[in-house]
Amino acid sequence: MAKGVFTQSCCVLLTEPVALAVVSNMLCDYPLLKVGSPQRKDWVGGGDFVLIQMDKKQGGTLLVDVVDVPWPDVAGDSQAQPDLVAAWGMGYFGPFAAPGALERAVQFCLRCPGLREQVPSHRGFIRLRTSYVLGAGKDAPYLPAKYSYEKEFMMMGEVVDRLLTLPSALCYFNPNGETLYTRGAARERAEMFMRKKLPPLELWCNVRRYDPGVEGWTMMDIVGMEQMDLSDSEVYATPRYSPTDLAAFLVNTSVMMATKKLELQDGSVVKGPGGMWRMRIGSSVAPPGRRVFKWFPDVVDVPGDFLGGAE
Repeated sequence: MAKGVFTQSCCVLLTEPVALAVVSNMLCDYPLLKVGSPQRKDWVGGGDFVLIQMDKKQGGTLLVDVVDVPWPDVAGDSQAQPDLVAAWGMGYFGPFAAPGALERAVQFCLRCPGLREQVPSHRGFIRLRTSYVLGAGKDAPYLPAKYSYEKEFMMMGEVVDRLLTLPSALCYFNPNGETLYTRGAARERAEMFMRKKLPPLELWCNVRRYDPGVEGWTMMDIVGMEQMDLSDSEVYATPRYSPTDLAAFLVNTSVMMATKKLELQDGSVVKGPGGMWRMRIGSSVAPPGRRVFKWFPDVVDVPGDFLGGAE
């Protein structure tokens, strides 16, 4: 699902439901356009909400709604749950979010391992979604002429940081990048990146390790770069390369792409752990299904199975 009605999303998972009045009071110093309830009582499309103006010149709004049920991590049944199926298809949970995102976020929650036991028992969530068409008329474009994902992320980050002070706030959850963070850990990672004047990539994206199914090889990937209109990456390696070095390679190359210091095409070669690495474009091995950059050491023969789906 590409960016459409909603261009970004993230959530605050809750240990218990929270009243809309509490949320609106916390956000009252933002330019609120509306506070209310959806015409249709259907939490899938939206719960009680606060609508915030993002930027007068660029336009756009930040929709913050309160949902009193746990995060719906399944695709849904087209007969029994048609609204849920449609919501996933239309990007209502995030333009790049996919069923199973929370389960994978829990599985690969390395920065805050304590959340692995706590998150499955959450009871609701506050959802943040940015949009340029809500209330803008039927002919409004999905993206403005001078679109900036940075402005969206910065505003959502400010609002999330505030909402995480709620007594019932458990953690930050980005379903597009499948990340989970406590407030303290999120602040620490954000400050670390921003001290270096870099985008806080680890809040938006997750690095994961998988078994690619070929003996003697490992695979790691980064998920969430599509939020920045860029491709995710997978890196394939033999045991001589450590997971720590591979993770750093994924983050560093992704940061370079996000800051426009690295432009890639199929066959590009860059310096990485132990030497040069070559990139091929293909289809992802790990979920969610998407187009990815596949990285391989340039000094070894690559098993043909890894190149399946290459464009």
